[in-house]
Amino acid sequence: MNDQREIEEIQRKKIEEQTKKRATILNDADIGTMSSFANMERLLKREYYGRFIIELIQNARDAWYTLEKDKNKKSVVRIILHGDPPVLTVCNQGVSFNADRLL
Repeated sequence: MNDQREIEEIQRKKIEEQTKKRATILNDADIGTMSSFANMERLLKREYYGRFIIELIQNARDAWYTLEKDKNKKSVVRIILHGDPPVLTVCNQGVSFNADRLL
């Protein structure tokens, strides 16, 4: 196994552990926390409805700027409308999400 695959496996396990931990209800306080997360998710859903295209472009831009700090690396952002019916593709070669950034 190469270094990148080992890192990805460690990150995957960390994400799985955090997900299991957050989904486990041990007491009444956990129920309250879970309910708060559900309410927060509903609020975010309302706030972001209709903004997903803007968010995709902003995420690509943010990844590009993060990479720009290292002047030796080049970054690419592509926004493509293709196909029938049309499909919008937003992709970048910026900094990828790792377990620490995701959690």
